[in-house]
This record gives sequence, structure tokens and C-alpha cells, in this order.
Amino acid sequence: TGNRHPEPARAVTDRLNVPLVPCTVKKFSNGEINVEISESMQDEDVFIIQSGCKDAKDNLMELLILISASKTASARRIIAVIPSFPCARIDESQAPITAKLAANMLVVAGCDHVITMDLHASQIRGFFDIPVDNLFSEPLLLLYIKRSTEGWKNGIIVSPDAGGAKW
Repeated sequence: TGNRHPEPARAVTDRLNVPLVPCTVKKFSNGEINVEISESMQDEDVFIIQSGCKDAKDNLMELLILISASKTASARRIIAVIPSFPCARIDESQAPITAKLAANMLVVAGCDHVITMDLHASQIRGFFDIPVDNLFSEPLLLLYIKRSTEGWKNGIIVSPDAGGAKW
């Protein structure tokens, strides 16, 4: 994982009892991103955890550079774990299909597999030429609400728009 949001990666590696490989992500004064990975990844399966939200373009570029660096370091397989897939909500007619562009960039950078959550549109999986696992948060979220919210049966869940109401 990059330096931007290391907590989720630490939580995952702690839970799985595997080491988190330190890397340094720096930004030059012109905005370019530089990544330095401090351990060998030769013939290893590499999981890169990166969000596609908040500062999406920087997070996506950081992810692409981490994938490329892993490929250059002879990683066996590179799996991108992207809980919030970037550009997934831009799907209006006459607009570019940027989720397809993001998918192409991940593949060209060297990604072998993507794991994501709650894709805005299920057809985004078809934009990839590599395996994509789209996990759903609804079952876990419902379980959490039931366990932690007193009187949950009397509650109401609302959506900010019609697209979210379909769930």
C-alpha cells in the first residue's frame, strides 16, 4: 500500500498475519509521484490495497506506479484490492467511459487480478481482460446494523438518489 491510507492495509495484514511491505511514496514539486519499495517481490504474489476515492486521480496514479514497480521487480502475480473503484460513477450518455480507461490502465501497468467492492454498475467487470471479483458489502453492513443498533427493526435506510434505492 502507499502512504496515503495505510490503516486498512495494516488491518488486513494483521488479520492475515502476513508482513506489510514498507514503501515510500513521494510527490515531487511538479506533482509527479515517485514510489520506492523496500523489499524484494521476486516470484511473490503481491496484493496492493488502494482506494479509488478522495484524490482519485492521485490514488489511481499511485496504484498504477505500484503495480508497474511490482511487475518490474518480477512479482509472480499482482492483485489490486480497490474497495472503491475509480471513475465507476461516470456513466452518462455522451460521456467518456472512464471506468473502461481505468481498467485498461490497470491491465497495461501489469495487474493480474482486481478485487473491488460494490461496483456502481456490474457491467464494469466486463471492461477488464483479467479476473475481477466484485464483493458486496450489504450482508456485512446489515449484520453490523443488527448487532450494534438497538431498535434496528424500527429504523429506515434512505438513499441519496434513485440509483441507490434499487438495493
